Amino acid sequence: QNIPMLEAQGQSKISASFNLTDATAGGELQAAHAVTNRIAVLANLLYCKAKDDNANGSGKQIELGPGYYKKITNNLIFESYALVGFGNVENIFTKTHYTTKDTIRFDENVKANFYRIGLQPSISYKKKNFDIAFSTKLSNVVYNNIKGNLVNEVNSVLVNEVDDLKKNKNNLFMEPAFTISGGSSKFKLQLQLQKSYNLSNAKFKYDDFQLSLGLKYLLMKS
Repeated sequence: QNIPMLEAQGQSKISASFNLTDATAGGELQAAHAVTNRIAVLANLLYCKAKDDNANGSGKQIELGPGYYKKITNNLIFESYALVGFGNVENIFTKTHYTTKDTIRFDENVKANFYRIGLQPSISYKKKNFDIAFSTKLSNVVYNNIKGNLVNEVNSVLVNEVDDLKKNKNNLFMEPAFTISGGSSKFKLQLQLQKSYNLSNAKFKYDDFQLSLGLKYLLMKS
């Protein structure tokens, strides 16, 4: 999650991070700018790739939106952003079929586009060399243009992953996160832990925990 902790008009922040889940690894670029003393804009660009030796999946997302921020005290900052995101995912699994003469390897895949609409509030405690933030993102993710031929065996039952995704294309997620960063007034090293809950379909298969490590930079100080 992009938690810029903006304080005043004219501030801009950028960050780059490495993201890790159980099944994927990737990177993210984030930016934010305070347009006025209360209004800001935020943008994120994400790419991830599967880590499994038998999988070659990937995903991309761009997300942006306006928001409101307010410095409550000298150290406390409240922010809330309304975000719209677009992207695509593809999972490719290499399978092996054995015959009496040959070993045949072949690929099956499922791919889809998606869009998401969300709200991301946060509260941050900020010092010159140390910041912490608690945030959550509530977003609805809708998959579309779903294609492929991937079939997996789950508990001795064959599951068509394409049909399964079409049946579960609409999902409501709540994603609380904790962010801590430290360094100089301009450069800070940042660590974020994020948990994800599917409020509409608990059986939907997805990575529910993400760890991010990155560097953020204050472009302009007001």
